[in-house]
Amino acid sequence: MGTPRRAMRGGRWRMSFVPRPSDLRLLSTSESVLRVTEQNHNPPSVDAHTHIFCWGETPADGYLSERTRNSWWTRFLLQLTGIAREPGETMSAKMRHRLFRHLRESSLDYMIVLAQDAVYRADGSRDDGSTHFYVSNDYVLELARESPAILPGCSINPVRADALAELERCHALGARLVKIHTAIQGVDPDRPEFDPFYKLAQELGVVLMFHTGYEHS
Repeated sequence: MGTPRRAMRGGRWRMSFVPRPSDLRLLSTSESVLRVTEQNHNPPSVDAHTHIFCWGETPADGYLSERTRNSWWTRFLLQLTGIAREPGETMSAKMRHRLFRHLRESSLDYMIVLAQDAVYRADGSRDDGSTHFYVSNDYVLELARESPAILPGCSINPVRADALAELERCHALGARLVKIHTAIQGVDPDRPEFDPFYKLAQELGVVLMFHTGYEHS
């Protein structure tokens, strides 16, 4: 992949990376991305790990669990970051507005915005009661349709019963990266039953991103 770059923006350090042309070809089917890659002698700057959150007004889009929403840490962060003061009638709308404002005001050319799949039971059924952070793939794909500067990063828990079908669906809709959050989603990536999922990702040319270790946020 490309070369990491660390830059000071707005008094805070932010890590992005300078991709090779082949990197962006892997991560997007967007003609605008390919055109910039081929014509611009200065490779674009890409934030390869951007999260969007949904409060839960429309659970199909995404949600934070009631425990997470009511935690002092969440409330503190909403005030500290200024998200609570962003325009929008709902908290999800405020978060969405912040994402697009940051994209406009930063020096980034592109950002990979990541979905977050749910926790699933051993039988492949979804366990909403154990899921504290969920953002649907369709929500992230919608953001990407809204801005050519957003590259969709889908999230698929390989435990889910329809994991292979969801991988094919996301790929068909333009996603070229899928994240698996081993800690939050309760996934042991070494399980042999996940091999067909990994093989399909390889065949489709989908990059798999794994969150390793504990979750401290």
